[in-house]
Formats: sequence, C-alpha cells, structure tokens
Amino acid sequence: MENHTINKSEQTRYFIVSNGHIHYGMVEQGQVMDTSLPNLEIFTVKEDWVNRLIELGIDYEDEIDY
Repeated sequence: MENHTINKSEQTRYFIVSNGHIHYGMVEQGQVMDTSLPNLEIFTVKEDWVNRLIELGIDYEDEIDY
C-alpha cells in the first residue's frame, strides 16, 4: 500500500482522502500529513476544496469551521 504525504508545504493545503469513508481537513504551512488511504485529492484554493466537498455531499458549513 502506497503512502501519500503532504510534507512541510510553503502554503496551506486542503485535502480529501477516501477509502469507503471520506476524511478531509487542512495542513498548514510547515505541517506534515501522511496517509495510507489510496484516494488523495489536494487543493491549494479553499474554494475549490469546499466545492469538491459539496459535490461529495458533505455540508461544509455544518461540519467544520476554518
């Protein structure tokens, strides 16, 4: 199984990972995020990330407050 890493990015990155269940969040500058889940989408524009969450049926406004 392949690992996916967001490693100490110079800008905030937003992500969605899935493997039957959807997990999502953000990685701020200098942070590291590692996952072994196979499906990883990374966004640098928050609006694009929010739009993708909505496409996936996730009510962004009710779920999280960034």
